Amino acid sequence: MITGLLRNDLHFTGVVFSDDMQMKAISAEYGLKEAIEKAINAGVDVLLFSGNIPGQPPLNSGDLVQLIMDLIKEGKVSSKSINASYQRIMKLKNMNQ
Repeated sequence: MITGLLRNDLHFTGVVFSDDMQMKAISAEYGLKEAIEKAINAGVDVLLFSGNIPGQPPLNSGDLVQLIMDLIKEGKVSSKSINASYQRIMKLKNMNQ
């Protein structure tokens, strides 16, 4: 949907944000690592984590970065997609300067 419809068909070049990656609709179906993999491969640029889900262990950014690095090393996520997201985020950050 994001890559095919939003980016290719509608020519959207902006930043795509996820919903909370720990919400029940996601966490009930997928483990954290698989959910991150699917979101990145779907074209999401910024992954959101509330970090305050009752019954869930707290997350820290270092753990999340390590999960993404592991996915890249395993060939499940491409560094090219990470770089493309980074470029879109930097373009957005620089719009108001």
